[in-house]
Amino acid sequence: MFILSWLLLFSFFNTSIVKAVIYPGSGSIIATPGQRDWDKTDVTVNLIYHGDKIGHLLTLQYAWSKSAGEAIEWELQTESNSTSESIVWQPYTGAVTQSNDGIWYLHYKAVNTFKGEIKGYYGPYKINEITTYLYEYNELGQLVKIKLPTGETLYSYEYDNNGNLITKTKN
Repeated sequence: MFILSWLLLFSFFNTSIVKAVIYPGSGSIIATPGQRDWDKTDVTVNLIYHGDKIGHLLTLQYAWSKSAGEAIEWELQTESNSTSESIVWQPYTGAVTQSNDGIWYLHYKAVNTFKGEIKGYYGPYKINEITTYLYEYNELGQLVKIKLPTGETLYSYEYDNNGNLITKTKN
């Protein structure tokens, strides 16, 4: 925060001091896309700085992590604080890509001209190059559904009272 003062002379005997408070403003960082559900392809994310008219962006850094949480200095504390993982900050020069399987979060750290720091993260970004199927069974151990990690049902199976397969439905 900056305080500027002006001295206004209205007359020889009457003076006033006017104070104006100017906040440097921190702006915001927007990620496109902000998250992504399961997909087999790499994810590419753009970070966009939206500043105010007072503070301009000096530096923008990013780091990929498998944890959602506040990025602090060179370490990432997870929301549960049960684990921490080291992250490596990289200078942001354009769209960034993650190609490894798993659930990822893109962390950012920006500094404006007034040394105001903006920190945060976007995600999750989910990458699964090898499709994993989820199998549901009934109480008799018979397969009743095959699903994708997104929850989308691929196949449904129905059985009669004797345990014989009646129908197999592709959804």
